[in-house]
Amino acid sequence: MLRSKRSTNGQDTTLRALAGSQGAVLFSLGNMSDLTSAEKRKFEQLLGMRSGYVLDFSNRTFTEFVLDSTGRDIFDSRYEYASASKANRLRAF
Repeated sequence: MLRSKRSTNGQDTTLRALAGSQGAVLFSLGNMSDLTSAEKRKFEQLLGMRSGYVLDFSNRTFTEFVLDSTGRDIFDSRYEYASASKANRLRAF
């Protein structure tokens, strides 16, 4: 599950829990742009994004997960990036 709430300064802050074949992972993030390159690499490694996939999500379950968690459609054209794989969509998000 992905939970997001608006902070007092109007920016989204996020507390996230992802469940996949490797179990649940909890982490807290501010805005993605606030992450260092090393943190982004760790995040991508944790989610197994190197191959273009994100954990063991299908397109349907990935869409449902992101929509339920954030209210946004991850397959919206604004999240198309490079090959438009799930990993690239998450990077664009």
